[in-house]
Amino acid sequence: MMKKKLLAFVVSSAFAAPVLAADDSGLYLVGLVGTTTNISNVDSGQSFGGFFGYRFNEVAAVEAGMVSLVDKANYLVPPVGYGGTGTYTSTSLAGSDLAAVLSLPVSDYFSGFLRLGYAGMERTDNPAPAEVETKWSGSTYGLGLQFMLPYDFGVGGGKMQIGFRAGYNLYNLKDSTGTLTASPSNAYVGGVIMF
Repeated sequence: MMKKKLLAFVVSSAFAAPVLAADDSGLYLVGLVGTTTNISNVDSGQSFGGFFGYRFNEVAAVEAGMVSLVDKANYLVPPVGYGGTGTYTSTSLAGSDLAAVLSLPVSDYFSGFLRLGYAGMERTDNPAPAEVETKWSGSTYGLGLQFMLPYDFGVGGGKMQIGFRAGYNLYNLKDSTGTLTASPSNAYVGGVIMF
């Protein structure tokens, strides 16, 4: 039920936002790197991701992309629920992300933002002797700051802006059976290109 409500929110935001204004609309790209913590039974690990977004105006946007919350992090203890006597050596957690973004402009170039969306992930655990894959999904929400450089770059007759983003996301994930849960958090920095 929560999954449907989140999806409805993201979709309705996409269609409702053009009513507010359209003078600052456009496409943008985000690349990020960071650190993910709070993954059940797993050390923190490096994260990275890329998002493709569309701004309806200076306040509302939607973005979708891929995110790897952790790759080859070591286990603190063998995970509960997988069974067996193998030695678990590493894990990865990666997937896709769709979110509505609400920006709160402080100036023409600096803003804070809130992010609410849905993530579908796959967790791959590497025990000995066999690999175990588990599908995870759930809500994601976060906040951050964004600064765009105060000038445009001309590219092929068009213009683009370059900026920086820093943020913090939380993920509330469950496996397909609903019996295993994980709540990783991700602190990141990244670059933004607006077209």
